[in-house]
Amino acid sequence: MPLCAKTAAGFDTRKLLRANEETAIAEAISILDSDDAFASFGTTDATSKGGVKFIQVRAVNSGAPTAQSVLRQAAKETKSPRLSKVLALLQAENPFDEVLAEIAKMIELIGEEGDADKENLDWCNKERKENKATLAKKKKEILSLEKTIDDLTKAIEDPKTGLKAQIQATEQSLVDNKESQTKQSADRLEENVAYQQDVKNLVKAQSILTKATKVLKVYYDDLEAKLASGDAFIQQEPEVFKDNSFKGQSGKGGDVITMLEFINSESVKEENEAHQDEEEAQAGYEDSMTKLKAQ
Repeated sequence: MPLCAKTAAGFDTRKLLRANEETAIAEAISILDSDDAFASFGTTDATSKGGVKFIQVRAVNSGAPTAQSVLRQAAKETKSPRLSKVLALLQAENPFDEVLAEIAKMIELIGEEGDADKENLDWCNKERKENKATLAKKKKEILSLEKTIDDLTKAIEDPKTGLKAQIQATEQSLVDNKESQTKQSADRLEENVAYQQDVKNLVKAQSILTKATKVLKVYYDDLEAKLASGDAFIQQEPEVFKDNSFKGQSGKGGDVITMLEFINSESVKEENEAHQDEEEAQAGYEDSMTKLKAQ
């Protein structure tokens, strides 16, 4: 754009110089083509007989400007090399036809230069128009990109829903997940150790109860048999034992055995419940671990 502006300014300057140049040439032609010039040319050998002199170069009449003075002033103002050339031709006293021919060439050349400058100006204007359109398009794209950048920045930086907040929450979730897995594993191990010890105690208690029940059963069964056969009273016993008190003892022994058997059955139930609770706890722990690992 600065180059186009500079070129346009140069073009305007050249148009002004050409206009001044064409004005000067036109004025020179009018002077050369005037009645006074024809009258003067007819009285000189240079123009009437084909000699080298064809126009006066100094003011000898009432002060009318000569072609030479007009061209000299115009060449000075416009700094035109073509006017200087015409002026040199006049000073060199070239024939009038040659001067006119050179002037015609100059006019033609000026026209060609004007066409070239017009073409350049049209090209420059076209380029500026295209560049302005491109610039407007780029500015629109910049606005769109800035909006996209703002949206992405918000998506990243928003303290509640941004990606950084999500990453932080996810990292904290991973920490909590790891802690949860560790704690649940420790609790499960502790529960399993307690379960094994409980089952061990229950099995031992059942074994003891079974042995004790067996011993008592053997004894009271034997006592019951002796009482039934009368062998328990073979020896002479005190009067206090002659009222079948052993039968009461046998009955109480049966109550004890029944209670031991009840305690043993309850112990078996407790063991079964412990096994079931352990299986459920283990299954729940494994499900929880699966979910935590998936998360």
